[in-house]
Amino acid sequence: YDRQRFIELVSSLARRHRLSEIRLLIHDDQPLIKRRHQLVELMRRLPSRIELRLINTDYPHEDQPFMLADRQGMVYRHDFTRPTGFAGFADSGRVKRLSEKFQRMWDAGRSSLELRELPL
Repeated sequence: YDRQRFIELVSSLARRHRLSEIRLLIHDDQPLIKRRHQLVELMRRLPSRIELRLINTDYPHEDQPFMLADRQGMVYRHDFTRPTGFAGFADSGRVKRLSEKFQRMWDAGRSSLELRELPL
């Protein structure tokens, strides 16, 4: 996800409408901390539009990465190690189920202490 084109698309999506929001739920923030990840830089420029939380490993969570877009679109990978999976752009039923799971994981998640901005 540290690719210039991906960052441009996320930036455009975040700025497209005043109600746009992008929520990222990740397992580990250490790779983002160790190097200057473009997505972190974008989050710092658009803090009211892009938010990141860490999965609460004590809470049930998905072991497969996925992305949801609005109420219809999704990209689902079978696991973290291989780029295999599927995409659907008119799959409201599956998006609704994954959205509900995501919301529960989001509510149980926590902010990254390492990635927060400290005012000087």
